[in-house]
Amino acid sequence: MKDIRLVAALCVALTCATLSYTTFAALIPTFSALWQLNYTQAGIVNGAFIAGYVVAVPLLVSLTDRIDARRILLVSLMLSAVSAAVFSLLADGFWSASAIRFFGGVGLAGTYMPGMKALSDRLSGKAQGRAVSFYSASFYLGLALSVLTTGWIAEGLGWRAAFMANAIEAMAALAIVSVALPRTVLPTRPALKEHALDFRPILRNREAMSYVIGYAAHNWEVFGFHSWVVAFLTFHLAMGEGFALSATEVTTLLLFIAVPAAIFGNEIGNALGRRRSLIGLMTLSAVVALMLGFGASSSIYAVLALTGVYAATTAADSGGLTAGTVAAAEPHRMGATMALHSTLGFFAGMLGPVAFGAALDLTGGGVTVASWGAGFAVLALGVMVGPLVLMTLGRRRQRVGKPG
Repeated sequence: MKDIRLVAALCVALTCATLSYTTFAALIPTFSALWQLNYTQAGIVNGAFIAGYVVAVPLLVSLTDRIDARRILLVSLMLSAVSAAVFSLLADGFWSASAIRFFGGVGLAGTYMPGMKALSDRLSGKAQGRAVSFYSASFYLGLALSVLTTGWIAEGLGWRAAFMANAIEAMAALAIVSVALPRTVLPTRPALKEHALDFRPILRNREAMSYVIGYAAHNWEVFGFHSWVVAFLTFHLAMGEGFALSATEVTTLLLFIAVPAAIFGNEIGNALGRRRSLIGLMTLSAVVALMLGFGASSSIYAVLALTGVYAATTAADSGGLTAGTVAAAEPHRMGATMALHSTLGFFAGMLGPVAFGAALDLTGGGVTVASWGAGFAVLALGVMVGPLVLMTLGRRRQRVGKPG
């Protein structure tokens, strides 16, 4: 019961912390009109958040091999709160928005994977794997709620109020972590000879690296999708004769599908073999991306149905990829392995939205179905790197009780 309470508390804290992630993406139509941003610039502002994550995560997560992740979590959540408040008060265009969102990404870098490392330090065996999948699913829950709350708050009170709400949510996460996560002393392990940012031992771990690169392919797709799904649905809803819900409300309902999908995908891996299931799920996701982009022009209901399926397929591989990395990591280098996992993953996630936006600009500015098809084709090509790497890079070592 104690473990269940711990996992639940960190899942709630992560959900609160993640509510700021898609705030800008959900308001791209607003900012494009307000600040005269083209789609590439909007993608860059959104990517700046991920850039901050990528720059900070190698050090912050690697440090969890040496100090309790709780300390990193508390400082990072405070930074997230300050960043959101500053965006609300001072952001006034492309450059200021990009700079402030960068520091918001730094805050998330010290929250997401360090929180997972805190769970891994306190759990073991099957409980550890399931905790990872539920924790990953909480990330998607935060994304879905972010779209909904952003739409509601911005519609009633304006976009600045939406970002101030993010600051309050980050402070709530800080309070939860400070109360629910006990301090701990890291287990005694072999002394690490390498520097905290020396990833050469992890690069030599072919098994772990296959999941790390697979996670990068996953993030290219899922971050590109989450960054542009509101604009995509806004385009399609505008083509129809009226729909009861707004694009942000529809997106929220569809993204909720990702929460059980992330958990269920990990359970499929436990039953059928993690590597085999991931290859199948990522290939299916690429196929659905192409169907959504090019084949859903006749009916808004077809678009919504395929978007829901795509929300599920983009999330279903998340828990399995991260659990695979955790299981393949050397115990005394788990923090460094997770740091590389997250660094490469979010670097790809930073590029995915920009590549999607560039595809729209190069094909007419997202005013035709074919233009959006090109954007989703970019995501499909990226995610297919995952199955190719999982099939070729490093078959899992056989371990008792840990199917691969």
